[in-house]
Amino acid sequence: MDAKLPEAHLAKELGLSRTPVRHALNRLEAEGFVVYELRRGHRLRSFTARDAEEIYGVRALVESEAVRLAALRGPDPKTEADLADLIGRMATVLNNPDGLEPDEVRARFLRLNHRFHAVLYGACGNQYLLRIVRQITELPLVLRHYFNFSDEQLHASHRDHQSIFRALRARESDRAAALVREHILAARDRMLVTDQATADREGRAVEEVESWDVILEVDRR
Repeated sequence: MDAKLPEAHLAKELGLSRTPVRHALNRLEAEGFVVYELRRGHRLRSFTARDAEEIYGVRALVESEAVRLAALRGPDPKTEADLADLIGRMATVLNNPDGLEPDEVRARFLRLNHRFHAVLYGACGNQYLLRIVRQITELPLVLRHYFNFSDEQLHASHRDHQSIFRALRARESDRAAALVREHILAARDRMLVTDQATADREGRAVEEVESWDVILEVDRR
């Protein structure tokens, strides 16, 4: 698959001039999704298992701190209600009353999971920390498309969410931070083990992966 991102082609596809496309590509480069090479232009960045390990290590640090601050403050009624609602919706997805295919269950759960974490961290009260959290959590969204979490692993993740929510409500800041740190590192370990197992079955090495799930948010005015 060609990972190049030619400005002219993207501009034509989006019905835009090259200027907003160039700005979008530059921003994606700054955020780590795109690489620029002199005389070759932009291309999608490839991620390795080592990248995933390092990204999740940073996530464990910054996200646990965000939750520690959120627990110290205590959740406001809306945040508490939103988190409870998301936990309930994730439970419904996992129970799968509609008989969805496993891939659809996984996709729906991961969307709700992302929303749960966004609401959770949004309660930290530190806009600068939140900006870092948002930036570092976008990269794993790219990587997740390459790993198939089992039903058991999704249920384990959901139990973590419930424990984190209880600690947040009780304003147990250190416990909430420790739970989030372990939650993130456990997700990292599951991801890396799953990828290695898949590679072993397919008789290949764990190689770089490239994501085409990058959205160019450009100014259409």
